[in-house]
Amino acid sequence: MTDPILSVRGLQMRFRHPTKRRTWVHAIDDVDFDVAEGEIVGIVGESGSGKSTIGRCILGLETPLAGEMVFGGTDLAKHQMRRNRLDIARRLQVVFQDPYSSLNPFRTIGEILIEPVQATRRVPTDVALERARDMLEQVGLPREAVDRYATQFSGGQRQRIGIARALMMDPRLVICDESVSALDLSTQAQVLNLLQSLARDRGLAYIFIAHDLDVVRYLADRTVVLYRGRVMEQGDSAAVHADPLHPYTTALLAAVPVTDPTEQSERRALRATARRAAEATASAAVTTGPATGHAGCPFAARCAFAEPVCTTTRPVDSEVGERAVACHMYAAASGHTRAGLGMPSLAPQKGRAL
Repeated sequence: MTDPILSVRGLQMRFRHPTKRRTWVHAIDDVDFDVAEGEIVGIVGESGSGKSTIGRCILGLETPLAGEMVFGGTDLAKHQMRRNRLDIARRLQVVFQDPYSSLNPFRTIGEILIEPVQATRRVPTDVALERARDMLEQVGLPREAVDRYATQFSGGQRQRIGIARALMMDPRLVICDESVSALDLSTQAQVLNLLQSLARDRGLAYIFIAHDLDVVRYLADRTVVLYRGRVMEQGDSAAVHADPLHPYTTALLAAVPVTDPTEQSERRALRATARRAAEATASAAVTTGPATGHAGCPFAARCAFAEPVCTTTRPVDSEVGERAVACHMYAAASGHTRAGLGMPSLAPQKGRAL
């Protein structure tokens, strides 16, 4: 990988518990990853895993508890970001999840698109509007859309407008926070193809936050798998999806519905086998996983291969080829009975009833 455009190290973020005021919820717990020039990095995980919080910290919408986020030589986690705010805004943009609430219904599309340009540069209105027309054309919308309002467009068209607004600043990195989750499948495919072509033509880098693994596999070059604020596994997207190493990644992939009845049957059997294995290995030491922010693996309570060491010691990142896996089964000196061996196959036996 080339020198990263963004380097995140030791990122931590916590919030107060909504009902237990003396309790802290660790939304992000010591997260590390890089984004190279022109690279698309997908961040996946179930709801509450901290995906969107990472994006909000990078954008400056949240102040992290600790860690570094170095973007173009500037640490976004420090106060120096305030001195370089305009420069950061030109190079770092976002496409939000909801294409309805992210656009002002009382302003024309032209006014929405030129606002960030005029706020950061001295550009005449007619020049900015011409640029807005060109940008709308690039995302597949008519040039005359600058005179219309957001309420006159469908959800997919509004998301294209959101993409155009981000690109008006000529950014180097765009954070897409669940940017296709609110769209129907056919519109999703169109927007994904648009994002892919824009990245290729303009040399853009993306952080693509999503819960849909198939979407991430299609678009991303690398995948970061997140669970309860921690990175479980990261590496090449094709490898992560074809041969998951961490038990959580396996469980996440097995939960994805597919149209092929044979493959769906295999995934159902995989889930059943993992559940039986978890029940067989359950003990007082592993029935309750640790809270995020404490020692141990957060997935221990749901893992079929959990042992006492999984609840008492935080797993280190183990290099497996070009991937990093945070699991005691891949660390030779971890003390796990499968230390250094990795996760065994959970493939169901042939002929076994589901």
